[in-house]
Amino acid sequence: MAKKNRRQKRKAAKNAQASGMDSGAEGDLKAKGTKSFVQGDYKRAMEYFTKAIELNPKDHTLYSNRAATQYQMQSYAEALKDAQECIKLKPDWHKGYLREGLAFEKLLQYPEAKKSYTNGLKIAPEDPSLIKHMKAIEDLLDELKLSEQESAADNPDGDRFTRLVTWMKDGGCKFPKLYMKYYTEDYRGVHTLCSIPADDMVLYVPQNFIMTTEMAKDSAIGKAIRRSRYDIRSAHSWLACYLCQEKHDLNSFWKPYI
Repeated sequence: MAKKNRRQKRKAAKNAQASGMDSGAEGDLKAKGTKSFVQGDYKRAMEYFTKAIELNPKDHTLYSNRAATQYQMQSYAEALKDAQECIKLKPDWHKGYLREGLAFEKLLQYPEAKKSYTNGLKIAPEDPSLIKHMKAIEDLLDELKLSEQESAADNPDGDRFTRLVTWMKDGGCKFPKLYMKYYTEDYRGVHTLCSIPADDMVLYVPQNFIMTTEMAKDSAIGKAIRRSRYDIRSAHSWLACYLCQEKHDLNSFWKPYI
């Protein structure tokens, strides 16, 4: 019994020592990551925070720091994931909601961003960053709402535009700051609903919603043209032929667009 107790004590001491080493290593990595972040070396900061998370995956501040790093690297979807993991680990910490809201904004999900800031302000109602971003997102949403109402007026193509926009949004496209406007039967344009900063992203389109020359060449009409060995010199001609084919297909994926 005495030998068993001694073995258990040695094992416990060894585990405690290892835990202390991991904790120290984690803190060192976190400090290095923070220093690299401040210096603008986001790639290295990312490496340090990731290694620290491997040592302690329950530290919410590490996910917050890595979310901020992902944000600076313009990896907004990854920043959102880290922010949400931070919130999951520490739901009563306001900074996680700030990180989440910032990522949502860059992903063009403005109502979701507002909800994140609202949740953060419930915890820290005096936080200046949350107040600032909440004010900005509320102003933006109000501006978009008013502009959408104005753009909907006097538009003979309203129904067609609505079908197209619904089709795109249902497919994952995002363009909350843009709208289409009718001028004449042959002249329509894309406009902005508000002022847009130079570095802002205004449009996201999934790959399967982009009509390409390669897609046209691999279509039924494209294969027929290649078999005929007809020399098409312009990429636009391939797309024009493909559009003609799809226009006559009642079940075409592109029907709302055509």
